Amino acid sequence: MWLAFPFFVAIIFMLVGGIFLGGLFTIVLVPLAFVVAVSAVGYLMWARAAGASATIDEQRTAQKPLPHGAHRTSPVAPATPDQLIDARQGQ
Repeated sequence: MWLAFPFFVAIIFMLVGGIFLGGLFTIVLVPLAFVVAVSAVGYLMWARAAGASATIDEQRTAQKPLPHGAHRTSPVAPATPDQLIDARQGQ
């Protein structure tokens, strides 16, 4: 994004130089540069508008609620050495 400013300054210098030099630059490249600039601005506006709605949808689907309940899916691990011995003897 920080390269945008030097890029636009270089384009302005090229357009001004092309207009003052005349010839092929004035006849072909200046209108072509204008068309490219207008289409780039239009595409950026369209992409930003489409991207904003997509990120909102992604945020809504990405945040699913956590399961809640009192039950556990795995058995409780033995906490004391006596419980560990009892569990091994039970196996």
